[in-house]
Amino acid sequence: MQIPRSILLHIDGSAHSSARIPVARTLGDDFDAEVIAQPCMLTALARYPYAVGVAASVESMQELDRECLRKAHAAFIKAAAGSNRLRWAEPLADGPRGFARRALYADLMTLGQRAQTIRPLPICLRIFLLACLSTAVGQR
Repeated sequence: MQIPRSILLHIDGSAHSSARIPVARTLGDDFDAEVIAQPCMLTALARYPYAVGVAASVESMQELDRECLRKAHAAFIKAAAGSNRLRWAEPLADGPRGFARRALYADLMTLGQRAQTIRPLPICLRIFLLACLSTAVGQR
């Protein structure tokens, strides 16, 4: 078994995201690995595509995205508590595709999972899984 040296931690705006941080920190400590916290969130514009009619609404949606990112970063800082293993990475411009690309180079990922009865997989995870499958098929 290969010992993971890099762990990719999925950060989003959910309450479950805060619970993943201590898990990733423990794994990083156990395996002497670097943990990279990568924000990957569905933008307000993607969640509410029909609200684009007015420039003010676009600005307010962008502010919602910035606030969500600030909250996620604050939760990360609090949970990291000075650990030199955990590192925050700025969000990538291409969102889920960038996350999927970065995941190809990580030895291990810490992702969220919900009960199937609650709701389907978030779009970023669906895109990630599709990207992984298409990459695996393309390598054959």
